[in-house]
Amino acid sequence: MMLLRAAFYLSFLIAAGGGLFLGLVDRESAALGDRHTIAAAAIVAACLILCSLGIEGAAAADLPLLGLLDASAWRIGIASTLGTSALITVIGLAVLVAGAKSRGRNGRSIMIAGAAIGAIGFAATGHVATALPHGVTTPVLVLHVLCAAFWVGALLPLARRLWQLPAATSAPLIARFSRLAVGAVILLILAGAAMAVIQVRTPSALVTTDYGWRFVAKLTLVLGLLLLASVNKLWLTPRLVRNDTHAAAGLRRSIFLELILVVGIVMATASLGETPPPRALAEEMPMTMDGMDTAGMDMGSASASYSVATVANGRTAIVTATPAHPGSNRIAITLINGDGTVMVSSEVSAWLSNPTLGIEAAQYRATPTAPGDYAVTAPLPVAGTWTVEVDALVNDFERAIFTTEVPIQ
Repeated sequence: MMLLRAAFYLSFLIAAGGGLFLGLVDRESAALGDRHTIAAAAIVAACLILCSLGIEGAAAADLPLLGLLDASAWRIGIASTLGTSALITVIGLAVLVAGAKSRGRNGRSIMIAGAAIGAIGFAATGHVATALPHGVTTPVLVLHVLCAAFWVGALLPLARRLWQLPAATSAPLIARFSRLAVGAVILLILAGAAMAVIQVRTPSALVTTDYGWRFVAKLTLVLGLLLLASVNKLWLTPRLVRNDTHAAAGLRRSIFLELILVVGIVMATASLGETPPPRALAEEMPMTMDGMDTAGMDMGSASASYSVATVANGRTAIVTATPAHPGSNRIAITLINGDGTVMVSSEVSAWLSNPTLGIEAAQYRATPTAPGDYAVTAPLPVAGTWTVEVDALVNDFERAIFTTEVPIQ
């Protein structure tokens, strides 16, 4: 799934960034080759994100690869936050294609609008979509995506012009891009830093969590990209403006190295979606009890867990879902006897289902973590109310079955 996500990111950046380049840098040329590239990359990106709906749904329902032929897999994917993201992004990509096919000056404005719409889709799913305050995280992520697209998407058309045009003709375009890129890079860094503060929270988390190490890897590649960009800006571009014929060859080599680093950055970014950030792991956990009046409790808070207690045959099971957001969740189960002692069971299973969406119950075997405590990791791919049934073996002749519901938001 990470490779699919990375391929989508790269094709989107090429499409959206190419549109931004034509709209903001090279506003005069027909650029037929660039337009064909933009349209092709946009179509590829749209196909990839639509395919991911079925793949994510099949994975969430624990179906094999052939599960893509199962309508329930697609229903799960479409109903998830990824479905919302895909809808917005595909609309933006369609607008990009329409702009690329337009031969008038309005086509460039249409492509800029398409890139902006597509970038908004990124804020509808993933770790940032669950981070508060949304009034900060959403525009920061959209800005980050647009600045990254402008930088990355400009590399191919810049390389094309350096190959096809003489230095005297390509120099003004390179200089114009260089001036705009400075602002884009500054905004890119500021937006990335803001998201890092929200998601990582503490410097120590950079070296004590899996998410932190992946972020450090991405940051290292970004620093290499910034170093190359500085060489282009401060040394090669001024030489090209002075009609130095060797500068064009140097810029082509530099752009080639930038493209290699971009692929690494995209892979690192895709890997960040595979693990929860420290922010999600550090949230506090609220507790509710079945049958209790929760009117004074904020169940829509930014908490990363939801805990509920349910009773069966005089025994109690406390079920906790973490992070209680769509995606992979840890289901912790604490069993308590009627006299308040811990209930130790040799066999505990959790059955998870969502009847509203037609998702049938799937069984997950729980692993003991302490006397009376058990845990499973299971996918809860879409928002809504999930039914959790805990089946615990009391002895050779008795089982305790607890049924409750967990809201995933």
